[in-house]
Amino acid sequence: MFDLSLEILRVVEDAAVASARTMGMGDANGADQAAVESMRRCLDTLNIRGTIVIGEGERDEAPMLYIGESVGNGADGAMTVDIAVDPLEGTNLCATGGAGAITVLAAGESGGLLHAPDCYMDKIIAGPACRSFPLTPPGSAIGIEISGGITPMTVNGRLSVSGTRIVEPIALLRPPNSRCHLP
Repeated sequence: MFDLSLEILRVVEDAAVASARTMGMGDANGADQAAVESMRRCLDTLNIRGTIVIGEGERDEAPMLYIGESVGNGADGAMTVDIAVDPLEGTNLCATGGAGAITVLAAGESGGLLHAPDCYMDKIIAGPACRSFPLTPPGSAIGIEISGGITPMTVNGRLSVSGTRIVEPIALLRPPNSRCHLP
């Protein structure tokens, strides 16, 4: 039986291990390239017809996993999915040997992910239990859904270079008594 979630776990694990092999070598592009090549190679072994809808740029602008790229083996009966990726979020962290770099992949049924342009935007990931709740402020809605009342939660994030881009989202996410961890 084909379990896409387990296959995606294998893809991100392989990309993370590939980039970890370059950790601390001072080559951000090399670390990113290792993650991208590993992720593409693994994705192409999956029994899917996948389309990258959120990637690392348009086809002509990036040699990476680009928006509109087809992945998967495309075999008869393959599941059709949209995919959002960032093979190595925190390339400079990895290159300098810092902590906190991650590999990101989200997949959904075709048409299930927003086909967004390559730009910064406020994003939040919440489980299906939060689907019917307004996510403004997001932390409050998630707290209400999870426990029937707002409860303490921990928000994890990464500061931008200037350190200012994260301030407003943190204020929205922080219900009473919540903690914030910014590595």
